Amino acid sequence: MAIIPTTALQIERDGALRVLRRNPEASRFMFERLSRTIRTLEVKAEDLAFLDVTSRLAKYLLEIAKTGLPLPLTQDDLAAAIGSTRMTVNKLLADFEKRGLIDVERRNVRVIDEALLLREVRP
Repeated sequence: MAIIPTTALQIERDGALRVLRRNPEASRFMFERLSRTIRTLEVKAEDLAFLDVTSRLAKYLLEIAKTGLPLPLTQDDLAAAIGSTRMTVNKLLADFEKRGLIDVERRNVRVIDEALLLREVRP
């Protein structure tokens, strides 16, 4: 699921292998990118296994806030990203907002108090 407009490029296997063989810089870039992707997936798996849904939502909102970009996300988007349901996300967002941790306007969630929201991330 892309959060921002994204363009994907599909390259046939043989052509990609030729480029990687001829260009060590491209090979290095590809391996670095794959390594980051694998690490990101490992962290997501750990989060799903060891964090409750409140912690996962708080952590995800903090990660989004770090980008500095306004990212319009529906409650369904948030639920899918953290492995939960829209109903649960709705309740948690309302609770976070009531306690002054975040501000919710339409599809935009703005973190107001990072320190307090970080306290919601409990292993």
